[in-house]
Order: sequence, then structure tokens, then C-alpha cells
Amino acid sequence: MLQTEKVRLTDYLDERSDYLTQFAEEANIMEKIESRMQAFEESAEMEKAEIEDKESKLADFEGQMDKDRNEGLFFENLGMMGQKNIYLALIAILVFTIAESVITTPSPEWRKIAVLGAILVGLITQVTYEQSLSSSSDAQNLEQKDKADKEEQ
Repeated sequence: MLQTEKVRLTDYLDERSDYLTQFAEEANIMEKIESRMQAFEESAEMEKAEIEDKESKLADFEGQMDKDRNEGLFFENLGMMGQKNIYLALIAILVFTIAESVITTPSPEWRKIAVLGAILVGLITQVTYEQSLSSSSDAQNLEQKDKADKEEQ
């Protein structure tokens, strides 16, 4: 009887030992999962910070590009459509005024027409100059951006 109790106790202890071993293995697995999760969270935070840094650099670059594009222009932001419309409106007004002076009056005032024509030529020259300056600065900025992208890669 003592032997049977001893066998039962041994079986019970073996069963509990197996259960505790299994429990320890599962706890070990959970610990590994938690450590991996923590490492993943840390890498996600680092990548998020890196993305924010790159977005900040991009915003700075775009701001610098706009500043460089506008450098030397009579009207800033010529690249924007609204500023081009100002030039077009001034040119249209001058052309209309010159045409009206020539067509409506029997003896036009040539000095007035010559002055308006000189202003028109100067305005067209200015538009052409600023447009070429804007285009060349856009090309340079694209080249700089391409170089910066290649360096980052």
C-alpha cells in the first residue's frame, strides 16, 4: 500500500513537473514575443523620427527652392500664375491703349505712342527675362534635388 501511494505520488509529481516545465516554456516564449514586440516598437519610433526629419528637410528644401527662384525677379513668385497674369494684364492694357490711339484719332500723337511702345517693349523684355530666369532656376533646383536624392540612397 505504501508502494502504491509512492507510485501515485511519483506520478503526480511527474505530472506536475511536466506541467511546470510546459508553463516555463510558454512563459519563455511569451518573454521572447514581448522582447520582439518592444524591439519592433523601438524601431517603429526610430523610423517615425527619421520620416519626420526627412519631411522637415524636404519642407526646408522647397522653401529654399522658392526663395532661390524668386531671387532677382521684379515681381516675386513669377512662377505662380497670378503674377504672370499681372504682366499679361499690363501688356494687354498697353496694346489696347496704343491701338485705340492709332485707330480712333485722325492724327495720333506719335510721341505718346512711342513712349507707350517703349514701355511695352520694356515690359515684354522684363517678362521674357524673368521667365528665363525662373526656368533656369527650376532646372538647377531639379538637378540639386536629384543629387540630394542620390546621396540619400
